[in-house]
Parts: sequence; C-alpha cells; structure tokens
Amino acid sequence: MRCKHAKKALSRYQDGELAASSRASLEAHLDRCHGCRAELVRQRRLWSLLGVLGPIEAPELLAGIERRLAEPSRWSLWIGLLRTRGAGFAAASALLALFVLGGVWAGSTLRQPAPAREHDPVLTELLSNAPAGMEFAAACGRPGDEP
Repeated sequence: MRCKHAKKALSRYQDGELAASSRASLEAHLDRCHGCRAELVRQRRLWSLLGVLGPIEAPELLAGIERRLAEPSRWSLWIGLLRTRGAGFAAASALLALFVLGGVWAGSTLRQPAPAREHDPVLTELLSNAPAGMEFAAACGRPGDEP
C-alpha cells in the first residue's frame, strides 16, 4: 500500500470500517512507514481532544439561522413574478437584459475615427504612381509617425 492510499484509509481504520484484507494491508504499511504511523497518532490525539470538549450550545446561532430562513429573499420578488406572470414576463425580462447588454457591448466597441494626418507631399507623390496595393503605405505615413 502507498502512503497516499494509507492516509485516506486512516479514518475508516480508526472507525473499524475497513475490510479485513484492507486492514491487514494498512497495518503492514503502518509497521514500515514512520510518516503514516505519525499521522495515525495525530488523528487519534485530535479525536481524543474533540471528545473531551462535549457539545457546544449556541442558541443565538440557531435563532439567527431560523430568522434568516423566515425572511423573504432578494429573489422572492422575481420568483413570485415569474410564477404569476409566467413565460411572458420571463421573455420580456430576457429581452430587456439582451438590449442592455447589447448596448453596453456596442458602446464599448465604438471608436472615434482617427484624425486625418498630413502626409509628406514627396512620399504622397511617389506613392501615387506606385503599383496597386501600395495605397495602404500612403495612408500610413512615414515610419515613426505617431497616429
């Protein structure tokens, strides 16, 4: 048995839930492995300390939980509207959400056009007689120019 599997089985071993073959394999591993044996000792110590504590009473915690469960949630209005208005309300809500999200998306994608730049007249004249496809170079200006 490997340490990974042994450490996963330690809790079941302590609770007496392992089959005889698994228990024998784990005990053989514990005889050889100091790290897993130390982990078993740590877990046993933890369980013995937890057993000493006894139950903890927290009536205000329970009352708070019950109070929160009794309060209407934020979503109860929407759920109520969906139940009473049905599919029409759901469709209208979805359409409104679509328009809002579409407007946000469209607003974020709109860009102001770049201001027109003056080109070097010599470069413009040279490129005016250039072969097809060089118009792009004329529109870009000189290397190093800021847009």
